[in-house]
Amino acid sequence: MNTNRLEKLEAVRGFAALYVVFFHMLPQKIFLFGINIGFLFRFGPEMVIVFFLLSGFVIKYTYEKSKDKSFRYYFIRRFIRLYIPLFIIF
Repeated sequence: MNTNRLEKLEAVRGFAALYVVFFHMLPQKIFLFGINIGFLFRFGPEMVIVFFLLSGFVIKYTYEKSKDKSFRYYFIRRFIRLYIPLFIIF
């Protein structure tokens, strides 16, 4: 088990990202058994803020825990993690 990771914090960050996806994809009025449950997904902009706050903290935390603090090492790791999957998707 990797002790440098914050699983619970990353789970909350993942929930915030999923919430934002639901906010954009689902209509504002969703009726389940005659009750409008669409109001549960009305906090999309707030969840974006939560996601960015948690992402900033996680990035800072992992940077502080890394042994090599050079920009080159950081950039290569971020590039591999983010841009290679992005290029594959496009």
